[in-house]
Amino acid sequence: MGAVEVEGCRLSLGCSTASEAGCSREGEGDAEASQAQPAAGTLPDLALLLIFKYVAAYNLDDAVSAGQVCRHWRRVARSAELWRHLRLRGHGLATQAFTRVVAFAPRLRALDVCWIHQVSPQDRAVRKAALLGSRCKLTCLTGVMCHRDPQWAHRLLALHGPHLRELEVSTADRGALEAIGVMPHLRVLQVSGWDAELLDQPVVFPADGGPTRLETLEVRGLPRSTTTSMLRACRGSLRSLQLGVGTSCAHASAPAPDPDPWPRTCQDLTQVLQDCSLIELRELILYRFVGCYHTMSECAQQRNSLQQSLRFCKIKCSDCSPYNL
Repeated sequence: MGAVEVEGCRLSLGCSTASEAGCSREGEGDAEASQAQPAAGTLPDLALLLIFKYVAAYNLDDAVSAGQVCRHWRRVARSAELWRHLRLRGHGLATQAFTRVVAFAPRLRALDVCWIHQVSPQDRAVRKAALLGSRCKLTCLTGVMCHRDPQWAHRLLALHGPHLRELEVSTADRGALEAIGVMPHLRVLQVSGWDAELLDQPVVFPADGGPTRLETLEVRGLPRSTTTSMLRACRGSLRSLQLGVGTSCAHASAPAPDPDPWPRTCQDLTQVLQDCSLIELRELILYRFVGCYHTMSECAQQRNSLQQSLRFCKIKCSDCSPYNL
């Protein structure tokens, strides 16, 4: 009995019965779980940000899933510090994951829509609607192809035009060029034309309007008047120009029959650039696209003439000096 009393005394110090002892053990387990539960939630923002950057580098949808864990993780997962250097691409994600990322990340800054036309028509419609309904303010938009869906491309450019700083547009038409002309913060532009309607009615930018703050420009396949008016508009800020143009065809056995062979050939490129008054230009790359006229001798003459006019500018040819580009 004394031993039992002693046991009772011992039990009275902790718990009086075996059931209470079990409850005590469960309570200790709950306490340990409660202490382990907020451990991940108490990680500093910087540590979480580094982890999420590593996760997002492999799969953006995983970063979205991490943002569903708790309010702390959600706040870090939606932060501008995470999304400002990430680019959402149209391939590599299922449509459901793609729409999740678009809806979750209002601070997404870079988007590539080049591959959006490579999915099924149903998935394509869902993705396009998600992008038009997104609240993100893109600063970099690449892969826009106007000939695939002009109406959607024009709406996308109008939606993000007020805050875009970098843009890539291929097969640009009148609507795309007009949207480019009213983008106030655009700094980097890659544009190619080859639109038959622009040859009949080219877009001409006003001297005091259009993309006036461009610093880097790559232009190919636009009409001569459109190209020169764009260069005049950004004459005070443009520092790097890649121009798709051919050399003179004066020594060709069969000159081009077109009345205006621009940009396949150009007889007076030096005079054209002089008239544009590109006072800040420091780099000029003459891009020799497929179908343009180009010989090494005439290319050398063209570059020497340009160098005398643009003395503070480095002039290169994509065919004659490809390894220096």
